Amino acid sequence: MKKLGIFLITAGIAVMLFAAVNFIREKRIGSEEDVKQQNLPFPWFPSVGGVLIAMGIIAMVTTRKGTKV
Repeated sequence: MKKLGIFLITAGIAVMLFAAVNFIREKRIGSEEDVKQQNLPFPWFPSVGGVLIAMGIIAMVTTRKGTKV
């Protein structure tokens, strides 16, 4: 479980970094007036990254101490 938790946390951080890079890139391209007028969709990438990180933390915390993996 600990390896799974580490993998989920790493994947969540990678997804969050990808979302941050895309956000910064879009912010540089468009002006604030254009962004305010657009109907923005739900931010899926940051949400998925946060869920992956949370699941990884839960997987690492709930690891049984008596078992060998």
